[in-house]
Amino acid sequence: MILAKRAIEAAVADGAIVIEPFAPARLNANSYTFAIADEVYEVTAEKSGAGFSYGWREIGLDAGGAWLLKPGRLYLATTLERLGSADYVSRLSGRPALGLHGLCVQVTADLGHQGARHRWTLELVAAVETRLRPGQPVGQISFWRPDGAANPYQGVFGQSDHPVRSRLHTEISP
Repeated sequence: MILAKRAIEAAVADGAIVIEPFAPARLNANSYTFAIADEVYEVTAEKSGAGFSYGWREIGLDAGGAWLLKPGRLYLATTLERLGSADYVSRLSGRPALGLHGLCVQVTADLGHQGARHRWTLELVAAVETRLRPGQPVGQISFWRPDGAANPYQGVFGQSDHPVRSRLHTEISP
């Protein structure tokens, strides 16, 4: 069951949900609108032997104080807010206004496990050139009551407050 606005607000007040900093004006009917923090990285790939070598580079702000995201590229950023809960499962998604403009936020990893409370790594892919500014609202988080015994997340992605690169290369056996 998804939590509604007043349930999210009550859970934040009693500490069952972490949203730091919390702005009541960003509460929606069934979600909270989160913002982008102050760093964005472009994921890079170079041909290396039979495969690819992946890296990333930080994107600087332009003269207008915004990042310019170019079409067809993958960018990593984080939420401005620390978000999560030991009691609820979180789901992150983009804002419809940005999606209709051509920016996909949280392309694949939209499920946040119980126990993870941190600044979430965001996956950003632009279909058209898009400018974003630090602190700009970019997505929504909803909270869901799980069915069954809690199994708090213990993985590497649930603790960082900075963008986290893929660790896929560590999971592939030779």
